[in-house]
Amino acid sequence: MADDATLRDVVLVVRADEAHHRDVNHGFASKLGHQPVERPTAPYPPHADDIRLEA
Repeated sequence: MADDATLRDVVLVVRADEAHHRDVNHGFASKLGHQPVERPTAPYPPHADDIRLEA
């Protein structure tokens, strides 16, 4: 994130990240239960690639 990021910016990034995790995990659970995946997965958060590159 930018050096001048606000708390609101942090919350929005965390919310997007958690939405992606939620949808992926629900999809895995549905597949394991032999049920159709009913909703699309939230987009992969763009900031995740930035974090992975810094590590």
